[in-house]
Amino acid sequence: MDYEIMSPNEHELNAAKKLVNRIFPVQGLMERMFFVAYKHRLNPIVKFLLKLFGYRDLDTFYVAKSETGEVLGTIGLYTLNRDAAEADWLSWFVVSPQARGQGIGNALLSYAEKAAIARGKQVLRLYTGSGEIMAKAQDVYEKAGYRIYKTKAYPGFTVIYREKRLVSADTVSDRALV
Repeated sequence: MDYEIMSPNEHELNAAKKLVNRIFPVQGLMERMFFVAYKHRLNPIVKFLLKLFGYRDLDTFYVAKSETGEVLGTIGLYTLNRDAAEADWLSWFVVSPQARGQGIGNALLSYAEKAAIARGKQVLRLYTGSGEIMAKAQDVYEKAGYRIYKTKAYPGFTVIYREKRLVSADTVSDRALV
């Protein structure tokens, strides 16, 4: 299947939101507000509210789009104030069920990793859950090098925090010189 990864226009952003809501019908308030905040991220009031809730940047979001214009997957990056100097966080990593198994998820992760490196980050973090919907994602994350560094248990589910140390071309070059 041919596809390209790009920043979405408004139509693609709406399609991405529908895909995310289909895959994750249960979301917390902050998760539900992501697409509204992203769409209006340049609005001073939204910027203020994001800052109030600990977000520094919410400016990078991508879709994998087929030749026919269908949104096949999504991924985004955001930055939290608490670890902004070193890390970006992944948001809404989703691949449409009919597009799974074709390398789109790995391509989206790779794209986000390169974007985080370009933003000067050394670490990419994410949080996910222990539920059935996220079981296959755990394998994808593990194979892509995202290691569990923390878990938090709640009644009925566990939040799993993962991270991956990023290696830039400059870092590799510097190591080769040693």
